[in-house]
Amino acid sequence: MKKSQQGFAGSEILFFLVIVIAIGAVGWLIYRGQSNHHQVTVLPPAAPTTVEAAASNYLIAKVGTDNFKKLYVFDKAKSSYANPKDSTYDFIAYHFAPLKAVTNYDDVIMVQVNRNKLTEVFADAVPDCIKDASLCNFKVTGQQALQIAKSNALNAGDTVITWHNKNDSYAKKKALPFVIVASSCKQNISLFIDYRNGSILGRASGCGNID
Repeated sequence: MKKSQQGFAGSEILFFLVIVIAIGAVGWLIYRGQSNHHQVTVLPPAAPTTVEAAASNYLIAKVGTDNFKKLYVFDKAKSSYANPKDSTYDFIAYHFAPLKAVTNYDDVIMVQVNRNKLTEVFADAVPDCIKDASLCNFKVTGQQALQIAKSNALNAGDTVITWHNKNDSYAKKKALPFVIVASSCKQNISLFIDYRNGSILGRASGCGNID
């Protein structure tokens, strides 16, 4: 074989090796990319302080910063932090100031937070004051509600004032998260009062917890 022919054969082999190496490199990069794409990063559960912040942010997004500071008081002792092995949900407790102004019954509002997915948050009876500012105008106190009840023929001595946050027809009509209920078992009457202005939303037979 002539030298020119030997050189030509050598260059062919070198070119072939370069192609093989290039194909192998591209294949490896594709494999790594697919492997990284399918790899799921498992993050540790959020710390209690982070969960608490998620609950607060949820309420703030509904009622606004000023109303949040005025209406909600965080209670760490009544909050429930589940064992991660048993549950993924924590329950963050807040005292609701308007409720205390109407009745001595010290209830709390629980905000449920998924510690593994902090955007998954839920709570009952949180007014959307961003859409309707009037929903955060809690003006009627328990004493005022009692006077309103008496001026509407509930004169029995057993008239009781309570909050009612179930999804009843009176709340639905006004799209309210709560109504105030004045009820007399002696007279077998309950009045449903708008907490914003004291207007009577309706009345029904019965007393106590009315669904």
